[in-house]
Amino acid sequence: MPTGPSLNDDHAAETLLTEEAALVPAAGEELRVVPLVEVDALVAQGEPLLSLRAAPDIRLVAPMAARVAAIELNPGRRLIQMLLFREDSGDRHTFTVADAEGDATALRALMQAAGLWRLFRSRPFGHMPAPADLPAAIFVMATDSRPDAPDPMTALSGREDALSRGLAALNLLAEGAVFLCEASGVALNLDNSARVRRITCGSLHPQGLAGIQIHHHAPAEIDARVWDIHAEDVADLGDLLASGLLPETRLVTVTGSAMRAPRLLRCQPGADLRGLCHGHVQPGPYQVLAGSVLDGRPAHWLGHRDRQASIVTPGSGKRRRHWFSAALTRAARPLPIIPTAALAQSFGGDIPAAALMRALSSGDQEAAARLGALSLLEEDLALVDYVTSSEPSLAAQLRGLLNAIEKRRPRHEPRIVGSRNGSPSPFDLGDAAGADVALVWRARCRRCSGAGADHFRSVASDLHAGARSQPSFAGALTALAVAMLAPEDLSIVQLVLGISFGSVMAELVFGGWGRNVLNPATVTLAFLGFGFVTAPWPELPLPLAWAAIPAALLGAFFGVMPARVIAGAVIVIGGAHLVGVPVEPALPAIAVVLVLLVADPVASASTKLGGWLNGAFFGALIILFTLGWQTAASVQLAVSAALLTSLAAPLLDEAAIALWLAQRRRRHG
Repeated sequence: MPTGPSLNDDHAAETLLTEEAALVPAAGEELRVVPLVEVDALVAQGEPLLSLRAAPDIRLVAPMAARVAAIELNPGRRLIQMLLFREDSGDRHTFTVADAEGDATALRALMQAAGLWRLFRSRPFGHMPAPADLPAAIFVMATDSRPDAPDPMTALSGREDALSRGLAALNLLAEGAVFLCEASGVALNLDNSARVRRITCGSLHPQGLAGIQIHHHAPAEIDARVWDIHAEDVADLGDLLASGLLPETRLVTVTGSAMRAPRLLRCQPGADLRGLCHGHVQPGPYQVLAGSVLDGRPAHWLGHRDRQASIVTPGSGKRRRHWFSAALTRAARPLPIIPTAALAQSFGGDIPAAALMRALSSGDQEAAARLGALSLLEEDLALVDYVTSSEPSLAAQLRGLLNAIEKRRPRHEPRIVGSRNGSPSPFDLGDAAGADVALVWRARCRRCSGAGADHFRSVASDLHAGARSQPSFAGALTALAVAMLAPEDLSIVQLVLGISFGSVMAELVFGGWGRNVLNPATVTLAFLGFGFVTAPWPELPLPLAWAAIPAALLGAFFGVMPARVIAGAVIVIGGAHLVGVPVEPALPAIAVVLVLLVADPVASASTKLGGWLNGAFFGALIILFTLGWQTAASVQLAVSAALLTSLAAPLLDEAAIALWLAQRRRRHG
């Protein structure tokens, strides 16, 4: 990922107020507003400029002392932008803060009048909270793991008293706890007035995002909304309560592959992004993004929650592929999602990644909600999209699913602000959906586009689609497994029949590799063994078992083989060998089958516990067949165990997910 040069830990921040700034909606947000000032009016920093039509108490304020240059509205008074020109001789607006520190109603009124209410983000759905909403919890983010994000500790340095005052005030708004999320190894010095639950977050992305922490500690539900806000904004609230004045700047980084050197700035909200990078960009074309290189979007102005600007060269965020591979891929169906270690890590480590992605891809609202989708927003899946290069992106599928859930909820209150990506934004959405998680088997059999049943219409169309599918090493591994393990003395017709049956029934009818339930080589070998029982199975030499060891280690190290499956099988089979079970003659076949067939990342279990159970189940079948099927050849014994293990993998995943959900219910209620 080309992010350009990074900031040094001791990089000093400089203050820069751009000559122009603007109030604009967030990406996908619709704001119906009433202007409170006229064009060409002189306004003070912090002065209310716009109010929401459906909630007049919620205001948008001036980010700097300025002259109003333009107010651009769409029909229905939908805000496009309010443009401001900076005035050096301007004043600062003073708010009345009496009783706000001790009274929830007064605090709400102050935050709404001062423009701070819009800095809250309510989950699920990611909207601004309604004026009278009561959150089940509030998460204050004093950490940010996005690439080149400004360190919140730098922004909070010397402002601990203001942060403590703001945190104490937030306790008036929340029905539940206020969580303060801090980076590991760093702790803020807060006084006793800040009654918060402190959480230490990992340093790897996306562990420093609000959605991941909300999912872990206080999952959002439709009838239990959870808010998040940046710690610097809470410190701004503390300063507002102390002085009646809004701070003038926020800490922002300007980085990217097109920058000569990164910048750490204190600028006004809504700043002109081109003004922030002017004179510091390398020659040539570039693109300005508000946000990080992972989740940024082309923009002219710094958004009300943005703390990063990324200046990138065109196409620098795209992976380069060979022209032949690109041509084949463009002719293929949507790329499949392969469960790997990188995929699980890109979800933060605790979410059943493959199960959630299948629920999103198939549009299974109930399953996605139960697996944690209501706590997530698009930014939380930005790393997943980068890792998988999924098309359409998982972030877009998440937004579509959230919009669909939101639309179907009963509405008991009128809308007061618009929504993201065109869906309505009611503020009372009824009770939470309570349907059970869909069976993992059903989810695994669906195509990523959600039209999996279409793949069963004709074998001919599936074979044609398979010929167009994206290139991968799956076909080579299938050919290798069949060449090594297939029964001997078969004619070419018998081999073609078995390979065709295995490829079609185990892979192509499900939409190709990445969407299949069974490994095609496993089905091919089982078909050949059961269909031509007189053909002898091969005897594998011992050196093949030794060769399988580095293959398994390399595959597990690079995350392309499920390490838990391999470890579970090794533990069970190794334990059986130690207690005297005669598995030693079959070890070469067991090792090769384990690496080539059982450890397939697509056909094996995709959850953490399911992986351990998958490997242990294979080992248990090996022991059972060794003791009770003594006439079977070693390869026949191992292939039969692999087939039954693959068939059981979805059920093991389902058991693991059910246990995970039960633990979440006990932990969160």
